[in-house]
Amino acid sequence: MSSKRRRGAMDDHEEEEEEDDEDEEETVSFDGAVEAWNMDGSSDAQAESGSWLRDAEEATGRRRGRCSFDGCPNQAEVGGHVWIRGEGCFIAPICRPCNRHDNPERMQGAGACLRANIVVTKTAMTEGMRNAERRIAVGGGGGGGRR
Repeated sequence: MSSKRRRGAMDDHEEEEEEDDEDEEETVSFDGAVEAWNMDGSSDAQAESGSWLRDAEEATGRRRGRCSFDGCPNQAEVGGHVWIRGEGCFIAPICRPCNRHDNPERMQGAGACLRANIVVTKTAMTEGMRNAERRIAVGGGGGGGRR
């Protein structure tokens, strides 16, 4: 699966400004759907404002809409930690069912993808994420969120 990556906030600044504002969050958008899954062990991560979704909305300049997972019709309710294959850890606006750690459709290996043109915010991995036991979907699949 190939998809062009478009970077946001950090690309809009001069080099000198990047050095002055290292707290500026990197936003990324992909032209096509990208394989992604929920991060295990993210409960130790703390949002700057107290809300990952609010932080993502401020970083991207966009309001929440539909869940970022392809095929899910639900409204985004939270900013969920997702791993995008080949890219790393990001915050994506997703619904509560898609954010559940025990949702097999959103585990690594399930074939889940984020929709094209979703804007996500790069975030650091925490110690909890690095050391968490990985939940791997058996049999793959993908599909929509639970309703």
